[in-house]
Amino acid sequence: MSEYFNSNAIEFRTSDFRTVISEAKSGDFIYVDPPYAPLDLATSSFTGYTSNGFDIDDLKDLKFELDSASERGAHWLMSNALTSVTASLFPSADYSVLQVDVKRPINARGSGRGSVTEILVAPK
Repeated sequence: MSEYFNSNAIEFRTSDFRTVISEAKSGDFIYVDPPYAPLDLATSSFTGYTSNGFDIDDLKDLKFELDSASERGAHWLMSNALTSVTASLFPSADYSVLQVDVKRPINARGSGRGSVTEILVAPK
């Protein structure tokens, strides 16, 4: 993999998504795997990757940055959970949305194990 990445001008970045995506230009490809939206905002929260957290406003900012990147000619793909939040922010009328059933055999709670529906979202 290292040889492939190094010989194809692929760059991995670690920074706030707002900074990285705002720098994307025509022809760039961005894969986004943000903290997944909770199934129920009233009883659960996003899982954050950093101590800064991630919430619904961050997901809305991410949508804005991805749409802006599309306008500049960048391509992107985002994965997330299928929830009412993600369905409303990324409606299939405006985005290419593919639903994927995935198995989650590992969870701290046994009741949380099993199949869940995730989505892959890209601009139309």
